Amino acid sequence: MLRGQGVGIEAHLVNLSKLAHLALVIYRRQRTKFIPAQNFQNTMRMIRAIFWSVKSAQNAGVKEYFLFLDSTDPLENLFSIV
Repeated sequence: MLRGQGVGIEAHLVNLSKLAHLALVIYRRQRTKFIPAQNFQNTMRMIRAIFWSVKSAQNAGVKEYFLFLDSTDPLENLFSIV
């Protein structure tokens, strides 16, 4: 279910989860030396939103789901300026 370009959505979610956990550990140790606080929060919110939208798509019975179609507020704001 929910396969993308050769890799299942499950693999993408596992990678996003790993990214979130690694970023959290590094951020907790290094604080803003690693990444600015606002970027860290935006990254975590984006990952959370992706998990939420995948679950919503599963509940709605969506057969194909592509991560690149899931947009975030910072991304929308960027393209609204351009």
